[in-house]
Amino acid sequence: MLLTLLASAITPLEPWLSFRREPSFQQPMVVEVGTLHAEGPTAYWFKLTTHKGDGRTIQWTDTNRCPAARSVLRAVRNLEMPRATVPFLDNDDVVVTADGVFYELLGDAAYGDSSAYSFKISSNTGTPLARWVDESLATLSQCWSQDEPRQAAKRPT
Repeated sequence: MLLTLLASAITPLEPWLSFRREPSFQQPMVVEVGTLHAEGPTAYWFKLTTHKGDGRTIQWTDTNRCPAARSVLRAVRNLEMPRATVPFLDNDDVVVTADGVFYELLGDAAYGDSSAYSFKISSNTGTPLARWVDESLATLSQCWSQDEPRQAAKRPT
């Protein structure tokens, strides 16, 4: 019974940001990020899912075990966002890329102090998004572990 109570007191890991790197004709790497409810200063967890064939591998880290992971979160706030295009409006060429690497970023965002909204951007190589994803994966590469971060138990209300 005690184990059941403890298990029910743990807050589930819910992501609010994710990013993906998927080379053409290869399996994707997906990183999800969420808030780690723990004692002390706010910490964040990262979950890497790597697909290989029909299987997948899941690895974890957090900003307690890997302080460098905070730089990934600081950098995403300063990521240059794409702007809308209108084909042929100013006699612009339309560029189509058939292969390369697919990058994607999904998350929560806000305009100034307004309510939060969600966003999704994607690109190929040679973009600020591609650089940020590749740099983030490099920063986190030495941090991954099989050990899932621990959430603190919910406080009684």
